[in-house]
Amino acid sequence: MQFEAWNAALRHNCGHFFAVPRRGQKAIEGHFCPHDVAGFSIVDIACNIEGIDRPIEGVRRDGREYLFLLAPISGQMQMEQDGERNVLKPGELYLLDSTLPASIGFGNAFCRYIAVHIPRALLLLDAPAGPIGGSPNFADRTALLRLYRYVMTLSDMKRGGDANLLLGLTRATFSRNDASRPAHAMRTQQSRFALAVREIESFLNSDELSLPWLAQRLGISTRQLDRDFEAHGTSFIQTLRTKRLKLAAEYMDVAARSRRAIRISDLAQDSGFRDLSNFNRAFKAEFGVTPGDYLRGGCQNVLQEAAHSL
Repeated sequence: MQFEAWNAALRHNCGHFFAVPRRGQKAIEGHFCPHDVAGFSIVDIACNIEGIDRPIEGVRRDGREYLFLLAPISGQMQMEQDGERNVLKPGELYLLDSTLPASIGFGNAFCRYIAVHIPRALLLLDAPAGPIGGSPNFADRTALLRLYRYVMTLSDMKRGGDANLLLGLTRATFSRNDASRPAHAMRTQQSRFALAVREIESFLNSDELSLPWLAQRLGISTRQLDRDFEAHGTSFIQTLRTKRLKLAAEYMDVAARSRRAIRISDLAQDSGFRDLSNFNRAFKAEFGVTPGDYLRGGCQNVLQEAAHSL
């Protein structure tokens, strides 16, 4: 397979990730084989390149947010993201966050792995509010083995699969409790803001979610939390609305991929919107189309066009 064709397939299926060839490399020993199972895109990837880069420019250009569940079959993957480095071997798993820069190295050796595209908002919803990306929680080895085997099963499927099982196993494997949170996590404005957003993502469709409720969970004043949002050029309400709209879009993407009918009214409720008219207006303001048109227009294509217009 020609390097440029492989690199184009990577960007088309995964977003703005960029393959790095070996010196003088024109062809790749490998393949790039995507298919949909249980509403998720699953890609069987093989290559002998130097690596893959995810620059900050790529993060800014992509309209979709994923946690890529990576499972090597052969070879090694040298992962680097969010200040951490890990070497991934067959039988192990890694969650790559598309909202952060990253790099994957293959050591100029052949590597084959499975990549499951898990919509970020769907996975974080109802998950414990601690860190969830990167390496798994090795305290639960049983969950890791179950998830790895299930990913291998999904990679061989042409249809079927259980989206809820995949989400549940992934949460169990990668979630960490609050004890893993660094002691200094609430000392800086940046860290407080990150934790606040993570809490919002866990409780997106909860009726309890409000600025005072969130401030109480974090152990700070409402005024302090409001200032933290302002310092990042946003507000609690704006962040909450944007996150809920992205969750709604992800629900529709999964339904479309699995060829499952979905009612807009149910979608609004599941995404945390209690008023259908408000949901329709907010969705059109965010994505330029109504929820119904978004579904009919092939979800991913609509969002990609919106991202490219930025």
